[in-house]
Amino acid sequence: MSKTFCIMPFIHMNLKPKGFVSACWRNHDSLGHYGDKTLKEIWNNDNYKKIRNNLMNGIQHEGCKSCWDMEKANIVSTRQQCNEDYEKYIPQVLKEVKDGELPMNVKTIELRFGNVCDLRCRHCSSIYSSTWAVAVNKHDEVKRLFDKYQLTETSTWRGIAKLPLETFNQVVNDIGPRVEEIVIAGGEPLIQPQHYEALEKLLPYAHNITLEYNTNLNNITLKDKHISDLWSKFKKINCRVSLDGDKKIHSYLRTGSNLQVVEDNIKILKSKLSQEVFNLTTTCTVSLYNISRFDDIIDYYKSLDCPFHCSLVQYPEALNIQYIPKKMKDIITKRVYNKIESLENIKENRLAKIVKWSNYVLDYMNNTNIENNVLPDSTKEYVETMDRLNKTNFLSVYPEFKEYWQ
Repeated sequence: MSKTFCIMPFIHMNLKPKGFVSACWRNHDSLGHYGDKTLKEIWNNDNYKKIRNNLMNGIQHEGCKSCWDMEKANIVSTRQQCNEDYEKYIPQVLKEVKDGELPMNVKTIELRFGNVCDLRCRHCSSIYSSTWAVAVNKHDEVKRLFDKYQLTETSTWRGIAKLPLETFNQVVNDIGPRVEEIVIAGGEPLIQPQHYEALEKLLPYAHNITLEYNTNLNNITLKDKHISDLWSKFKKINCRVSLDGDKKIHSYLRTGSNLQVVEDNIKILKSKLSQEVFNLTTTCTVSLYNISRFDDIIDYYKSLDCPFHCSLVQYPEALNIQYIPKKMKDIITKRVYNKIESLENIKENRLAKIVKWSNYVLDYMNNTNIENNVLPDSTKEYVETMDRLNKTNFLSVYPEFKEYWQ
């Protein structure tokens, strides 16, 4: 097996809100459009076969740049983590694959029922948020910024995107009987009617399916439906709740979120669902907007008594933590390690998660040749555009950046 091998294109499909299929959530290459071809046709088309062959033959496929960048920074990439998580499937797919072609035995799929979302997070875009799509259509300055970083929809998908019913029926009929994991993201799935309809259609296979969510958890009901009633029918629910800051910064960077409502919803779900079925993790999406408060976030997560997880904003580069000034990186690194050393009265497994994900973030930030003395102009442009839209002031919220703002 080559050093570039990744199990994901052999067992996984990722349905993006732009209307295309990719190999995983980190890969943004279009392997085919589900509006033009069926999922069966896409599964063994030339694009899917090419990425499989490349990864088997030692070629760093261009669409996998996110993982190659992580590995250059000496952190565990999505590719490496997935090879570990889905190791049991590797022998079978290597036995079955022929010139990049495989039987359609999809074990894991990521669904996005659309970009409908009630928030306008500053690291997000109209691709994943209808609220951002409205802002893009109203404000030319925002549109120019998003176009610059390729964060806007294509013309035919601008505004509200929705997974076509025909495509979802293919998921139920062609993938549902054998799938073992469905990752559901957004937009915000818990406010999308199609999401609830989908779970009901999948009930015949629910006992074999683990559902994994990325959600802002501002809502856990839709009309007369409570999400816990449906979740209780499935094999397991892994729920990642996006909490990117404590009370001082959360509402600034996740515009529209109510932190108290999220905390209350966490308590409700924990009371309604058994620990055997329901696993809730709080996840911090790390960017310029929260890296300088990462030690405070550790304290906040500890107060919630929830497992700790992190992901990285690699794109746009204007918000990538590798581009913040070197002096600031050193200060942040020292503060985070001091915070970890000072933690008391914490469960051993919770502490291990904090250490793991803190190292993940700090190693990515520091293991790079990028050594700026001040914030890049592109970062200031991005931040100032967001501030004008929201009528806020970044340096008032984050005064620690003032000396690097030149």
